Amino acid sequence: MNLGAVPDDVRRGNKRSELTTANTRILRTTLATDDCYAYWQKVDRRVPLSERARVAFEERWFGLKSDARVHTLMGDMVERFDPFPEALELLHQVRSVPAALRPWICHVHTALADPIYRRFAGELLPERRALGYTSIDREQVARRVNELYPGRWAAATATKFGSNLLATAFEAGLLDERRDPRPLIQVAPPELAIAYALYLLREVVFEGSLTDNLYLRGLGIGSESFRFIAGRMPGVRFSELGGVAELTFTEPTPRSPCCGAASARAARPCWRPTPLRLDETTDLLKRRDGVEKLSPEQRHRVLRHLQDVLGAGGTEDDVAPALETLDVFLAERRQAAERKALAELDSLLEEVGAGATVEIALELSGRELRSVAEFERLLESLRARVLPELRANHRVRLK
Repeated sequence: MNLGAVPDDVRRGNKRSELTTANTRILRTTLATDDCYAYWQKVDRRVPLSERARVAFEERWFGLKSDARVHTLMGDMVERFDPFPEALELLHQVRSVPAALRPWICHVHTALADPIYRRFAGELLPERRALGYTSIDREQVARRVNELYPGRWAAATATKFGSNLLATAFEAGLLDERRDPRPLIQVAPPELAIAYALYLLREVVFEGSLTDNLYLRGLGIGSESFRFIAGRMPGVRFSELGGVAELTFTEPTPRSPCCGAASARAARPCWRPTPLRLDETTDLLKRRDGVEKLSPEQRHRVLRHLQDVLGAGGTEDDVAPALETLDVFLAERRQAAERKALAELDSLLEEVGAGATVEIALELSGRELRSVAEFERLLESLRARVLPELRANHRVRLK
């Protein structure tokens, strides 16, 4: 993706500011990566804001969503992207942003427009990882919201904040489990996502510095780790002298090798994506009991996790080395996508009344049995853990 040149009339001298007023938008819309992507592709900034929702609904930008839902989404999209016209024009011109990059771009823009999400992703999650905690749950997030804004919201609203903040982080790739307790993972965004954030922030008034701020911390990068990754980011040059850091941007906009100039293609080797075979997983998901109760949009929400992994693979025209590094992670991305799709399906099936799904970790890998008596004790333990869930009409997934 060459994030190419942006017309001069889009560039403006006045810097924008991060939004600092608490709002409840995240209670209505989480990350919404697919909707954000549709907005980038189809928005015409010449259309007045008062008319955009009507145009989006008539042209089905967001699929089969209702008129009321489209109006809500449009308000969120405008709040996230329109204050940064250069970035929006850039995304509109690029058209085909790699699937692996989209959630990270949405994450940065959501953080700019929502101080609660910004502090959740850039403070609470890194803080818990640094203190050695291995998980986080909805109640812990709700408590942090109440600490930040004491007496502002009722307990039920704070709990809803907890749920939606965690759901947004899951969609962004900051977590890989949808149910509590959610394991804390090592965040690993693409280098181009970090470069995009830096290029965007250089035109924004925000708390912190370009090398140490809540946005980078939300991407898993602290002031120390920044030194190690700065030299690998496209379009960015980092130097340090006497403890003073200097960040230089070598291009007008961040550049990715996906759509580089022909000369760059000729000079650099092409990357051959590893084929991903997800048919078996897709068929398994479609055969799950209760799937027929889901609407087409709900089924899409489940399967999009697998489709995003396919998009992450790129094409034979993609240029090394930036995309070449993705090859190492494709197997892990597939496994993560399968887990996300299963978690999404479990949640939706429970919503439509098909029953909750409970995962039980058997931890049997590598275990040795030496006698019939040991085998009987194992079965007894298994019955004690599984039968109560089945009697409660829960589905049981063995791990």
